Amino acid sequence: MSEEIDGFVYLDLDDFHRLATQVLGVDDETVASVTDDALAGSALAAPAAGFGGEEKYPDLATKVAVLLRAVAANHSLPDGNKRCGLLCAILFADLNRQQWIAPASDAATGGEETEHIVVQAAQRGAELITLEELTSWVSDRLVPIDPPPEPWIRVIEVDE
Repeated sequence: MSEEIDGFVYLDLDDFHRLATQVLGVDDETVASVTDDALAGSALAAPAAGFGGEEKYPDLATKVAVLLRAVAANHSLPDGNKRCGLLCAILFADLNRQQWIAPASDAATGGEETEHIVVQAAQRGAELITLEELTSWVSDRLVPIDPPPEPWIRVIEVDE
């Protein structure tokens, strides 16, 4: 189950496996047998990186970008790593009260902009897209989800 650390909710291996079953279209047992959990765990931990009490990635947009890149590039699955990376990024944003809004151009092109960015992000060594550029693109996708309204309680005073 997802875990909250320092005000952020992070994905865990169970979350990853559930998304991978959707991406690969196979059952839980198959995903468990083909996933390199060490690589997946490393990718999932990347957004929470830090040292000496200092977070390396203090803002959510950067954390989402780091997660997207890490999952897409770590190849913990035999197939579907980029799709799983995108779904992990979207779920991570959602768990942290941010809605993912696809680029407007995706509607007309069948998702070409998003596909292009995710493919670039997965090519870590080639530096086709820097972390700063990826973070900027991710930041443009995120819209805060309004918190649920406070419960309204009516207090009635009773005279005795």
